[in-house]
Amino acid sequence: MCRSADQPGGPRRCPSDARDNYERARSERDRLAARAGELTSQLDANRTYSSARAFRSALNDRIRLASQQSGLQHNDIARRFVLQQFLSRVFADERPGWMLTGGTALQIRSPEARSTTDVDIAAGIEARDLLAVLTEATERRGGEHGEFDITLNPALGPGTFTGTIVYGLEGRRFAAAKIDIATGHYIPFPAEPLTAAPVVDIDDVHPLPAVPVYPVAAHLADKVAAMYEIHGNGNVASSRPHDLADIVILARCTAVDAGELRRALDLQQQRRGVTIPRHLVLPDASWHQAYPPRVKGTPLPAELHTANGALAEANRFLGPVLFGTVDHHRWDPDRQTWAARDDKDRVRGTHRGSAQ
Repeated sequence: MCRSADQPGGPRRCPSDARDNYERARSERDRLAARAGELTSQLDANRTYSSARAFRSALNDRIRLASQQSGLQHNDIARRFVLQQFLSRVFADERPGWMLTGGTALQIRSPEARSTTDVDIAAGIEARDLLAVLTEATERRGGEHGEFDITLNPALGPGTFTGTIVYGLEGRRFAAAKIDIATGHYIPFPAEPLTAAPVVDIDDVHPLPAVPVYPVAAHLADKVAAMYEIHGNGNVASSRPHDLADIVILARCTAVDAGELRRALDLQQQRRGVTIPRHLVLPDASWHQAYPPRVKGTPLPAELHTANGALAEANRFLGPVLFGTVDHHRWDPDRQTWAARDDKDRVRGTHRGSAQ
């Protein structure tokens, strides 16, 4: 018989009860695992491509066709496919506090986005659990092909990590991308759930889920402030001309509230200790040469392939916000103008982009 809680050595719960509960939980876990295995086998049996080798061959054919149609490099499309599959697995389940940032977020918003070799994620998770969570989240699901191998190393900032994700087929590397993750990263704006258009159309992949993406106001403010952040010993200007390109791309594909953007800009100035000029200027003369290669190969209009052209477009977009003349307006990317908020239903969500 179990001792009572007030007796010496008496547990607060009978050990036999605890053992019974444990055995029931383990039995239920085993039952669910067996059922998951059955479903995985059923999905695998219904795959169009009977092997990873056949899938790899078909995928390369699809990428080759997409490259011919879009003008993008084969390797770039392969990397985009891998990033989409990575995000499809990571965000198949809801992950509160997680969101996609950086260039990959921009690719979801717009087909005009520049190429990127990495994926940036803000993760609401303890740093010590990060690799285990990502490894489990990216396991192959029933009906799919391919395995992910993830490596992570601590980066310079606290709670930040950098590494690689490698997508393998038939035991061989197919494509890889870099990954940068910031844990404990608070963004005072809600994420925007967006669904990307598949970069290639092929069987044996799961439908792409809605991915929580960096809110456009915060994304824009981050890009603008980064242009004027000083580095080194306080005398080195930004060497990131792609920030200017991203501002222009966002202006062409997304709606944004002027008040939210103003607040986001103020927060970035406080956090980074920078002053954003009301009339944007190039941070350094070197941007005239450094900017064009960053947008080469993108479908941006020719006038936006020069630093001066992009700067003029950015000023036309951001100038009214920085001068405080459109506090109660919303940007209309289709008409390329700030519209009063009572201009109902004319400015909605994301335009022109690949988000659905």
